[in-house]
Amino acid sequence: MILKYLSIEKLSLLIVIFFSSSNISAQVIHEGKTFTTRQVIEGHGLDGIIYRSCTFKNITMGAIKITRISGGLIENCTFENIGNDASCIYFTEDTPNWTVRNCRFQQIGKNAVLTSDGTTNLTIEYNNLVNVAKRTDGNRQHGFYIQGPGFKIQYNRIRDIHYANGISVRSTGTIRGNIINRVGLSGSSAACIKYYPDHPAGPQPLIIENNICWDSSNHVIDIDNKNDQYHADSIVVRFNTVIKRPVTFQYGSFSEGIHIDPLLDDKYVAVYGNLIVNSAFTGDQSAAPPFCDFFVDNLFYEKNPGFFADWENENFHILNDSSVVNAAVNVPFVPEKDVDEQLRPNEDFADIGADEFYMSSSSSSSNPSPSFDASIDQNYPNPFNATTTIQYKLPIRTKVNLNIFNVLGKEIITLVDKYKNPGYHKINWDAADCPSGIYFYRIQAGNFQKMCKVLLIK
Repeated sequence: MILKYLSIEKLSLLIVIFFSSSNISAQVIHEGKTFTTRQVIEGHGLDGIIYRSCTFKNITMGAIKITRISGGLIENCTFENIGNDASCIYFTEDTPNWTVRNCRFQQIGKNAVLTSDGTTNLTIEYNNLVNVAKRTDGNRQHGFYIQGPGFKIQYNRIRDIHYANGISVRSTGTIRGNIINRVGLSGSSAACIKYYPDHPAGPQPLIIENNICWDSSNHVIDIDNKNDQYHADSIVVRFNTVIKRPVTFQYGSFSEGIHIDPLLDDKYVAVYGNLIVNSAFTGDQSAAPPFCDFFVDNLFYEKNPGFFADWENENFHILNDSSVVNAAVNVPFVPEKDVDEQLRPNEDFADIGADEFYMSSSSSSSNPSPSFDASIDQNYPNPFNATTTIQYKLPIRTKVNLNIFNVLGKEIITLVDKYKNPGYHKINWDAADCPSGIYFYRIQAGNFQKMCKVLLIK
């Protein structure tokens, strides 16, 4: 086994080595540390590396470069003010089965995540990416730039990408449940999601589903045909909400909500259940384009249809009184969950677009119960050791933020950051990795806000 570390503080390194008769494997854990220099890690035969709750900031050459290591995890980390000389996280050769989860990328100068075609089965989920800046040398910088097959890019929040695509992939996998907006701010031709094949496709199809995308400088979802040799045999674009509003950074004279290269007529292409506003689709909107093998239940609106929760403030979840509710009647398959991870119906009619509307039992009853204000209960147990439960209730469907803070007022974890349906909700906080002491949890739901104190005793 060969292992090389550059610029790693000794105190930040915990190595656990397991011996067997046939091999040696190691796990390297960095937890709760702050790095101001790039981490360059190369290895053979490693089971994985974990970066958890670490902070990377003020680094010129990118934050992490990983080569020949499989099965690692980068979780709950913050990347801030990372320079434009290298990608923030760069997976080079032989880096399969990694996960990047629940990280925050802010003020970065290059791709948040860049991979080689040797990075297979990569999962990127629940991350928040804000402001990938324009480079002075004119090079294009994407949010996530993925070149290996088998990826899952899901439930990320991406906005303010100045000079390239929000998600750019060059092989096959699944892109689901992402919310992406304001892409191509500096005038370049950019899409929220772009497939641009020039690396070998994997055995899986390319699936783009349940995404809400708006305000890109060119096509919102763009399926290109750069290299037919490497193109996916099957492409499925389904249940997305795609919106183009008048913006000042428009590139060119015309762009489409969903663009699929007509030269893909020799591939299987299915497009269904999509909601498209303020833009067009290649070909006749009322019938399947000649290069689409399956094209049903797509709804098009030339302007704001009036059924979004809050068009001006960019809340593109749907209201009940809309034509998209229960309108997907001819589709062959409905994804299990919508953009907020709410279950979709698997037998009854689904809603068109990324969002599945749910009506509370009280609002659907002929004798509805009285309305109630949002509230949050004291956690239980309290004091607690390791795990406690927080319960809250909502009068309407709304965006909920529930965060934990230490006694110094520093946010240490986000428990909830998504839209929730009306009713009661419970969330568990696992504080096994936190020291004993006083903490606070704060909820923000619509105009409701409250903070409660909690005591952790170990």
